[in-house]
Amino acid sequence: MPTTNGIPRKYAVLMAPGVFVALFALVSIALPVGSDGLGSAARTPLSVWARDIHDGFWTQASATLTGCSRYMHESTAVSQERAQARRYCRLGEGDRALAIYRRIGLSGDDHYLWMLNDRLLQLRRWDEAERTAIGSDALSPGSPFRNNLAWHYTQENMRVAESLDLALAAVADGRTAYNVDTLAWAYYRDGQPEVARRVAGEAINFSGPWSGSDAESVASSQRLLALLDAAR
Repeated sequence: MPTTNGIPRKYAVLMAPGVFVALFALVSIALPVGSDGLGSAARTPLSVWARDIHDGFWTQASATLTGCSRYMHESTAVSQERAQARRYCRLGEGDRALAIYRRIGLSGDDHYLWMLNDRLLQLRRWDEAERTAIGSDALSPGSPFRNNLAWHYTQENMRVAESLDLALAAVADGRTAYNVDTLAWAYYRDGQPEVARRVAGEAINFSGPWSGSDAESVASSQRLLALLDAAR
C-alpha cells in the first residue's frame, strides 16, 4: 500500500481533516483573534469559529485559574484560623476557640476540644467551662463534654444546680451508662436520694451503648448506692 512519510496514503487522507481542525484550534487559541482582538470584526464562518474557540478557551482558563487562586487563598486563610483556634484551645480561651470552629468546622480537631475543656477545668473558669462544654457537644455530636463537667461538679460537690442541668442535657442527647451514672450523682447532690437510687440502678443494669458491664460506671453507681444505704 502506498505511504506518505511512512503513513499509508489512505489513512493520511482520513487524518487530514482532523489535523487541520487541531492546527486551526491551536492557532486560534494562540493568536489574538478573540472578541477583544481581530475577531471583533469577524465576517466569515471560519473567523467567527476562530473567535469562539479563542474566547471559549481563555474564558475557561481564566475561570479555572481564578478558582484555583481562590481555593488556595481560602485554604491558607482557613489554615491560619485553625492554627489560631488550636492556640486558643491550649490557652483555655473557650469562647474564642469555639467561635472559630463554628466558622471553619472541626475537621479532625476533636482532640483540641478535649484539651480546651480540660484546660478550663484546671483554670477553674466555671462559667466559660459550661459554655464550652455545651458548645463542644454541639460541634461534635456524641461527645461527653457536658457529662464530664457535670461529673466533675458532682465529685467536687459544687455548682449543684448547674451539675444537674448539664447531666440532664447530656442524657437527653442519648443515654449511656456513663451519663446515667453522672445523672444519678447529680440527683444525689441535689438532695433527691430516691431518684438518685433509681437512676443509679439503671446505670448498673444499663443495656445500651457503654453497657452495664462497663466496670467504671458500675463501680461508680455502686459506690453511690453504698452512700445512700449508709445515710438511711
